[in-house]
Amino acid sequence: MITIATIQVRVASHFGCTVAELRGHRRHRTLARARAIAMYLARELTRSSFPEIGQRFGGKDHSSVMYACRRVAGDAGLLAEAQALAAELNPGTPATVSA
Repeated sequence: MITIATIQVRVASHFGCTVAELRGHRRHRTLARARAIAMYLARELTRSSFPEIGQRFGGKDHSSVMYACRRVAGDAGLLAEAQALAAELNPGTPATVSA
């Protein structure tokens, strides 16, 4: 079973940052991109609620999670990267993330 913690570790490793940075408040472009993808994957792969995901990402508001999910779903580059990470998290199964 995939957990939010598993997603955070994998995304942090992929982007070369730490889980603490993903949970933090810095808005550097690289961190914001990684955080948005991690939040999107958490929503798609775990079906956790927006408030729960926000809590696991350093107490972010649920609207921040909703924005991140819309941003990833609306950007082909971000969505492709999210799908590639989803495939790594679920080896042997097709990516289940949707646009």
